[in-house]
Amino acid sequence: MKVDLLLIHNEPPCRKCLQTEKLLREIVAADPDLAQLRVLASDAPEALDFGAVLSPMIAINGKVLCAGIIPARAGIEKILAAELQINTLRVGTESSSHFDESVGWSDARHEEGADP
Repeated sequence: MKVDLLLIHNEPPCRKCLQTEKLLREIVAADPDLAQLRVLASDAPEALDFGAVLSPMIAINGKVLCAGIIPARAGIEKILAAELQINTLRVGTESSSHFDESVGWSDARHEEGADP
């Protein structure tokens, strides 16, 4: 599951907003399976939900990462990789069966006849 990467900027975008958008597009282009980039103007309804007052503002999976600065490329890449790992674990947990073959027991500890 891809990471949701959101950039909120002024309309028209300022120099920092344009540089940040360029950086994020380069990161996503380098690894298209990592994230999906969405770009919103600061007056868009979804942007207003974030209380976007400083731009550029970057949110990853709905959490504001930074606002008012051009972030470091390495920092963004590191956070995206960590979020992708978290997303993968969530999806794996939701879709996995409750039976752990390595130990032969179910996650449901209170099965009939089992000690609590």
